[in-house]
Amino acid sequence: MTHRFPFPLPNGWFEVAPADALSGDRLLPLHYFERDFVAYRDAAGQARVLDAHCPHLGAHLGHGGEVLEGGTVRCPFHHWEFDGEGRCTKIPYAEKIPPKARLRSWPVEEKNGAVYLYFDKEGREPAFDV
Repeated sequence: MTHRFPFPLPNGWFEVAPADALSGDRLLPLHYFERDFVAYRDAAGQARVLDAHCPHLGAHLGHGGEVLEGGTVRCPFHHWEFDGEGRCTKIPYAEKIPPKARLRSWPVEEKNGAVYLYFDKEGREPAFDV
C-alpha cells in the first residue's frame, strides 16, 4: 500500500493562534502550510498575519522584529517598516520605497477566542466566512 505525503491541503480557514497570544508589541512567529508567518495586533487592536521574511535580505521578523506604537512592524536587520497590509512604509536610509518592498498580508478573522487565517493555494480571496 502506497501513501501520499503530505496530504493535499484544502483551501479554507485554519486556526493559527489563540487570540490572547497576540498582545502588546510582540510578534508571534508561526509556521503553517510550509511557510513562515508573523501574527500581531495593529494599533487598532486588529489581528494581522504577514509573511515572516523581510523582502530586503530575508530576516525573519518574528525573531528580533517588533511592533511599533503606530502598529507597523519593524525588521530587526535594517529597520524597514511594514503596515498591516504588508506595504513598506519606511526605509530609514532611503527617500524612495521600491514597489516590490512588501510582505504578503493574509486574510484573518478572529472568532471564539481564536485567530483564523484563510489559506488558498492559488492566493485567492476567501470564498466563504469562518
